[in-house]
Amino acid sequence: MQQPGSYDHPETEPVEARVSPGAWTDNRPWETDSLPMARGEPLWMGVVAACAAVGLSLADMALLYSPAGGYADAGYGFLADVPRWRLLVGHYLGLLLLPLYLPGYWLVYRGLRRAGQRRAAAVLGLAGSMVVLGAGFHALVAPMAVAVRQPDAAALVAAARPFTEPLHLLVNLLLAAASLLFAFAVAGGRSRFPRWLAAANPLLVGLVLVLPYLLAPRSLLALLALPASFNLAHLVFFTLVTWSLRHPPGPEP
Repeated sequence: MQQPGSYDHPETEPVEARVSPGAWTDNRPWETDSLPMARGEPLWMGVVAACAAVGLSLADMALLYSPAGGYADAGYGFLADVPRWRLLVGHYLGLLLLPLYLPGYWLVYRGLRRAGQRRAAAVLGLAGSMVVLGAGFHALVAPMAVAVRQPDAAALVAAARPFTEPLHLLVNLLLAAASLLFAFAVAGGRSRFPRWLAAANPLLVGLVLVLPYLLAPRSLLALLALPASFNLAHLVFFTLVTWSLRHPPGPEP
């Protein structure tokens, strides 16, 4: 005799009995797949990354800010204006905080998985490589600032450039690749993120932060924002990522 609550044919079993809590289903993905995020399980990762971005922005301002500007100087002459105490603060603060971007990108990975596991893993891999190499580049800035203070600064900078500029270029390429892949995945509409977040990727936000320097290069806003544009862009990015996962979109009609 069939016991109450049992089913001879699984296909006749109610969906509620056959689907484990939190599992993804086609009928209500905005509810089932978003529940772990709504409970706040990993959202602390985004908060940590956003707080790290605040500290890293301050570190870049300490390390690179020059009241005279001149950030496009190929000889790094603007670094000669940075006092030693700021070099020390910016150097060590940046190295200590930059690894904290990794939890933030892990949260991004979790939010992208529904749009494709491989795509989400690619964003995480590119961004993780960018963080590791970015720490290496950050560690070279203070020694370069010391070099430009020496009598033979031009020769020292020329000798050091092959160790700094290719690394800087690689970090920027990884940022662009991770940002564009993120934007493409989110714009497709299957991730946990709203489609508008595709436009808030770090590459695009960083380019917007460069505009003040192009329009008014002597303004204090421009002189502070340009050196910290990489990390200010991540502050915006991680804040919006965390907020959007805390407030998942409702069911589509």
